[in-house]
Amino acid sequence: MKEKEITDESTIEKLSELGIGLSRDARYFLNIFEQKYCEEKDILKGKSKLSKNEELIYSVFKTLREKGYICRFSKDSDLIRVYQKGFRPGEDRTRWVMKVINGKWPDEKDASALLQTAKKMRKEAVFALADKEITFYKISSHSFD
Repeated sequence: MKEKEITDESTIEKLSELGIGLSRDARYFLNIFEQKYCEEKDILKGKSKLSKNEELIYSVFKTLREKGYICRFSKDSDLIRVYQKGFRPGEDRTRWVMKVINGKWPDEKDASALLQTAKKMRKEAVFALADKEITFYKISSHSFD
């Protein structure tokens, strides 16, 4: 995923307070979605370009941010980790593991893969169906004996 390094100390402090970006190796980075969000909120200057698929993911990210949730993107997959409202850096843990899909319900294979990943992480699994509107579906598996 594309990242932008932030070097201005006052900007880093503001971003950190908002739960945006990550500090890594004494440097501060924003992913492309965080960068676009900060540009729209006039925290950063610029105009990020996103692909059509990235625009779908961004719409979900922006919706969650505006509802008070903190989102972190997995480095090795297309999953988003979502924290509860009132996130406290270093103290809170991920509540939901979310996958954004384009407007149609996922097939059984995708649902099963997300459920397995969420179960390994001990989190709840959520699909975000992004089309003209965004709809969130929490999924789970139960066995009835």
